[in-house]
Amino acid sequence: MADATPCYLTCAFGAGFTAVIFGSPLDCLTTRHMNSPGKYKSPLDVVVRTISEEGITALYKGFVPNVLRLGAFNMVLQVTIEQIRKKYF
Repeated sequence: MADATPCYLTCAFGAGFTAVIFGSPLDCLTTRHMNSPGKYKSPLDVVVRTISEEGITALYKGFVPNVLRLGAFNMVLQVTIEQIRKKYF
């Protein structure tokens, strides 16, 4: 791919997608733990109970909105940075 806007957009969206793949389970588990004081014994208990009660897909609740949000943010940020870099540097 040429060093141009389509390349920046593709790479930025890919970076957002990758971030959500790895970050979404931690965000989901952290939110559950923080919003339910006393329900879970430990962070490991959150993981075990969530997966056993709802399955592994429970770790990716809200995946699509997160990908769209983070992908769009990264796309705007990357294109802005590249335009500034080309204009001033």
